[in-house]
Amino acid sequence: MSNETSAAENIPEATGSGVTAEQVAAFLGANPDFFLDHQELLADLTLPHQSGEAVSLLERQVSVLRERSLHVNTKLGNLLENASKNDQLFEVTRTLVLTLLGAETVEQLAVAVCGTLLRQESVDACKLLLNDSRHSDSTDNLTVDANLDTIFAEVFRLQHTHCGQPEQEQMEILFGAKASDIKSTALCPILANGTPLGILAIGSEQSNYFNVNLDTLFLDFIGHVIAAALEGKLSR
Repeated sequence: MSNETSAAENIPEATGSGVTAEQVAAFLGANPDFFLDHQELLADLTLPHQSGEAVSLLERQVSVLRERSLHVNTKLGNLLENASKNDQLFEVTRTLVLTLLGAETVEQLAVAVCGTLLRQESVDACKLLLNDSRHSDSTDNLTVDANLDTIFAEVFRLQHTHCGQPEQEQMEILFGAKASDIKSTALCPILANGTPLGILAIGSEQSNYFNVNLDTLFLDFIGHVIAAALEGKLSR
């Protein structure tokens, strides 16, 4: 006995409401070649389209397959895009870590960090801020302010990168003369066993480039690396 016959036997006689839609669907699912032996039925099938017109079974199948193909291509495109972004982040991280290993002073470390980040798309400002008064010389990439843990208490409390738009007073401390050009920021706390060492401030002239929905895993990792590199240099 064929599978088709066996499946057909499980369907009640097509009288009244004896056959349910689920049973028909199950039968056709188990016998995808059913219409090959009953091609006369295809002429009687009508499949309404969104346009309101009836289309053939073949046209509907082509339409469904096209939609599925588009969905698969979109998912594949997203996966490839994410893979490309991950490759870029890995390369930036690798370059930065290797550069930090070669930095002998705090000033060199600040140059290494900001030099790498400023080469990234839409990053228009970068500053490493420390609250250690033993390093009193400020440069283009380095600022020392003993009140950082008070002024940016919320950033240190969160213990992870904070994205958005700080208050104007904070912006001026972070970026000085460039403050008016910066529309969004990422503030990464530099912590050693919970103790604030400083902040890595990154700014963009795009108002929504750094936003609350941004994945900060990469920046948080950079903050940990900088903290490890700073501990030895600040203790000298």
